[in-house]
Amino acid sequence: MKNRVWTLMVGALLTTVWSAAAQQTLTAQDRAEIQELTVKYAKALGSCAAEDYADVFLPETGYFASNIRGEVVGREKLMALVRSERHCIVMVQVVGCAA
Repeated sequence: MKNRVWTLMVGALLTTVWSAAAQQTLTAQDRAEIQELTVKYAKALGSCAAEDYADVFLPETGYFASNIRGEVVGREKLMALVRSERHCIVMVQVVGCAA
């Protein structure tokens, strides 16, 4: 389930980026940077690394929007978004139980 969510999110992100850039020709460097950003995004969200996730966005104006979450703007709200993800809540509970 978690892998399917990752795949859908990364696919949606790449589709959005490539659709917006379709009017321009992307260089090999552009593609490499997009791939690097996508990996950072997915890794941070999947591992519940809230600060790393927020680092993917601009500090004050970082913006994420979805039908479920609505608009999320700013570093603190982006970090809160990650911490509220179901798999992150479960991870905190499991780690807390192990202590």
